[in-house]
Amino acid sequence: MPETPAPSSADAPAIDPKLMALLVCPLTRRPLGQRGDRLVCALPDGAELAYPIENGIPVLLIDSVIPPDGLADLSAVRAKYADLIPA
Repeated sequence: MPETPAPSSADAPAIDPKLMALLVCPLTRRPLGQRGDRLVCALPDGAELAYPIENGIPVLLIDSVIPPDGLADLSAVRAKYADLIPA
């Protein structure tokens, strides 16, 4: 049986606007927006932290963050954006 291709980001279902109004980045507590199959947190320098949406469910775990280009991992994100992360 042929495999069903994974949906492209253009095919990702939109998260309910009422839910989106409540969601914040678990790391910075800044509002999130949806870009395709990810929820993104806009940072002041124009970069974005991203969280995947898997099977229509946002995965808002700090360990699931997709760092901006140029940062290798969560430790690098924490170091660069320490002033944005609440204690």
